Amino acid sequence: MRKNLFYCLFAVLCTVTFFTSCSDDDKNGNDGGEGLGLNSFVVGTYDSQLKVFLEGVDLTESAPISQRIFVKSEDENKVTVSLRNFAIDISGAPFTVGGVILEGDASRVVLQETKTTIQHPDLGTLDITVSGDVVAEKVNMTINVVQHMPEEPSTTMNIEVKVTGTRISTEADDADYSTVFAGWYPRTENGFTCDYA
Repeated sequence: MRKNLFYCLFAVLCTVTFFTSCSDDDKNGNDGGEGLGLNSFVVGTYDSQLKVFLEGVDLTESAPISQRIFVKSEDENKVTVSLRNFAIDISGAPFTVGGVILEGDASRVVLQETKTTIQHPDLGTLDITVSGDVVAEKVNMTINVVQHMPEEPSTTMNIEVKVTGTRISTEADDADYSTVFAGWYPRTENGFTCDYA
């Protein structure tokens, strides 16, 4: 009798341990996104439209600017946001804002306000602030830029950029592939050939 009671208790103990282990595994797995870092919901390449306001005046009223925004992972709840060519008038500057902290959940990931300063040879000092959110693969972001004029750094120009876009890839490839094709292409009978020299 004692032997049977021991086996019954042992079987119950094993069953409880088994279900507890499965429950722990579920919390760390991929069921509905639990256990994943927030970065998995935002990292990637976004086809975006930029509305640019200079001192409150909409410079893109007739047509927003098409640009790609790139979001790269730093860790599970932190990303880097970059734009290859942020154009002001005819000059452009690439910018990268790192250390953007993510908050929220899978339904709405918030990009906490993050600031950086870059130096551009033509545009001078640019103080850049990025904030926004990503909901269902759609990004809404505000980029505020204070440009300190190169000739007179105390003179500033305030630029606000409203970004809306859709994630087209979960990879953020912001390489400049134009350099791959740069070269001299002499014409031949059959088309063009590349002479890298």
